[in-house]
Amino acid sequence: MLINVLHPQTINVQSEGLAAIKNNDLPTARDAALIDAQRTAIQKSVGNFVDVEAMTFNGDLLASSVYLKAQGFVKSYKVISESQKDGIYHVRIDAQVRQGDLQAKVRKAIERESIVVLVDREEASAGLKKELAFAGYKVIDGKGGRYKRQIQKINRGDLKTIQTFGLKFLSTILITGRIAY
Repeated sequence: MLINVLHPQTINVQSEGLAAIKNNDLPTARDAALIDAQRTAIQKSVGNFVDVEAMTFNGDLLASSVYLKAQGFVKSYKVISESQKDGIYHVRIDAQVRQGDLQAKVRKAIERESIVVLVDREEASAGLKKELAFAGYKVIDGKGGRYKRQIQKINRGDLKTIQTFGLKFLSTILITGRIAY
């Protein structure tokens, strides 16, 4: 399991939210658009430290454990603009997101076995992924060649790089290596 190192900073994220205006109820539509904008801010924030493929692969996990609780990660927000058109309420916000708390929540959500394969030869990575998936593991390809320097740091035991990659790929197990022919 990865050791939890929090980055307690708060980051600034601009996002938009939309909601249908039902029965001319503007206050309810505005509230729903604000909630949507906060959820979007959280999704953007997660995108700062989680790989897109991992986000897609783990979409249900993130939705149930992180995105639905978006308001808890938004420290504050300021409405930049709001409008209504064609029965839709639109709001744009500047949100202060608790990045450290969000990272901790994402880490907690991935406390299960999932594996990232980071090797420098695509054909070796494909074979290893296939075997691990056949054995019942959830496998995400970390596109090893793309992360050559980071793999070297991981192989040297650089804890910060190991933790960053675990979080980036929403994984508790990293397999790295170099294949020589």
